[in-house]
Amino acid sequence: VLTEQHKKDLGLLTELPPAALAEFAKIAVEFLRHGANPKIYSGAAQKLNVSPTDVKGAVEALSYVFAECAKNNINDIDFMDTLLVLAFPKEINEGLTNMYEKYKKEIRSILTELSFGLPHYDNLSWRLDVQVASRTLNKQVEPIFTIKLETFEPEHRVQYLQTDIVNLKHIVAELERALQELKSAHCRRIIRNVK
Repeated sequence: VLTEQHKKDLGLLTELPPAALAEFAKIAVEFLRHGANPKIYSGAAQKLNVSPTDVKGAVEALSYVFAECAKNNINDIDFMDTLLVLAFPKEINEGLTNMYEKYKKEIRSILTELSFGLPHYDNLSWRLDVQVASRTLNKQVEPIFTIKLETFEPEHRVQYLQTDIVNLKHIVAELERALQELKSAHCRRIIRNVK
């Protein structure tokens, strides 16, 4: 979803010749990779006779559009539909769509590098300990589950957890609810777009 500020910043693109539009797309990809570069902004601003803050805003807004569309793996037709909100001329829409298709794989690889890694499930083992009596209480039953959870991120990690039956039932119920949510139409649509 584009904010009004994004739309305003992208308005500068309507004043650009096609060659400058391609250069803006290249600068937007470099912005995603290395961050802001004021030297490039001031050089582009001098060539176009606009302020460097306008160039910076346009580059950041364009990189936002590219990043969001690449993150959702949007194809060129859907990208063109995204640009309809901006009411750009047809030539600019086509130019931006061509630049998006050209840089899409590179942007996705940049976003992958920038994302943080979550641990992945490797193995789970458990043991049930039951205390049936103590010195003070006879006929006492206290089941305790000891769980060994093995995950890997880049490295292998082992965590030991201990829980009683009530908390274990709650954890199982939450995991089952998460699996049911995964089967919902909304979630399947998101997964399909992320791939």
